Amino acid sequence: MAPLSQFVTLKRVLGPEVSNRFNLFSCITVNVNPAPGYSTGEVQQAIEEVAAQMLPTGYGYEYGGMAREEANTGGSQTLFIYAVCIFAYLLDSGLSVRKFSCALGRYPVCSVRFDGFIPVCQTVWIGK
Repeated sequence: MAPLSQFVTLKRVLGPEVSNRFNLFSCITVNVNPAPGYSTGEVQQAIEEVAAQMLPTGYGYEYGGMAREEANTGGSQTLFIYAVCIFAYLLDSGLSVRKFSCALGRYPVCSVRFDGFIPVCQTVWIGK
């Protein structure tokens, strides 16, 4: 019988109990809460600016959860709002004209009513 010390050398090493990983890279978790009056888009832009200035070469950042979804969608919610406004306009113009004239058949769907559509567009454009 040979002693175990001939085959193995034991050395005490201290390290973390848990190693966090994100996409197979070592990582840390940072929770950021915006101050009152700031949107999450402004916070993400501030994080991007600080990361560009402070992080060394080879380091990066990524978002997780809802922040990741928000960063990936970009400005697609504006397109969605326009599509909803146009759909509501077409639905409203078709139904309101059809109530008063059943003889017109399908033509009221193609009618043009700007009394409600223009203020909605102005509100959306001014809100930018």
